[in-house]
Amino acid sequence: MQNRQMGRTLLAAAEAYARERGGTRIRKTVLHVREGLIAWYGRRGYTKTGETEPFPYEDERFGKPLRDDLHFVMLEREIV
Repeated sequence: MQNRQMGRTLLAAAEAYARERGGTRIRKTVLHVREGLIAWYGRRGYTKTGETEPFPYEDERFGKPLRDDLHFVMLEREIV
């Protein structure tokens, strides 16, 4: 699906949805090890805030992690 621009389409729709409801900023978390994904968001105007969040190791919805050093980085973008 990467070559079909599905991510770009979904991101644009999410930003439009937020904007239509008065939102001025999008904030999201990405696993710190997903360097390619972080770069992809960077090319779309998102920047790292410097904030991090711990990985929820106890939450089974995230599957069984294969490493113990995971955390999320916060990205944000103005959408006005």
